Amino acid sequence: MVKQAVEVDLRKPARRPFGVYVLVAILLLGVFAAALEIARARSELLGFWATAEELLRDRSGLVSLADRLFVDPDVLTVINGLIISVWVLVIIGMWMLQRWAWLVLMIATGVTLTFSLYRYFEGHPDYFGMLINVAVAFYLNDHNVQRAYARRAPGEPA
Repeated sequence: MVKQAVEVDLRKPARRPFGVYVLVAILLLGVFAAALEIARARSELLGFWATAEELLRDRSGLVSLADRLFVDPDVLTVINGLIISVWVLVIIGMWMLQRWAWLVLMIATGVTLTFSLYRYFEGHPDYFGMLINVAVAFYLNDHNVQRAYARRAPGEPA
């Protein structure tokens, strides 16, 4: 019987995969979109800010979903404040390679993709938003990312 040699990758994996930086940047855009939506709900935005708010609101799934579900400016402000709080916690968790942050981001991506499909069948497709969310879902399921966010024993370093 002939044994075949098994190749083993001896390089140490990077502490934080490159895509985490991209995901953090995307999440920061979501925080910015929610902050602009709060400003719009509280006052009238003019010029560049009105255009930026409309563009980001249409591209940010959870902010757009909140805008469709709630009309009252006070409720919309609270919901967007919660979105900002959750995104900031997820950003910190993603940066620290915490499994719960990976899970929350995967759930949020699924909710946003479902909402994007609803908008598609409603006649208002957002192809760019769908593309970004599909890319995020595929990236989060990449082997290296799965390994970086794997469950660890208590006290085990990331």
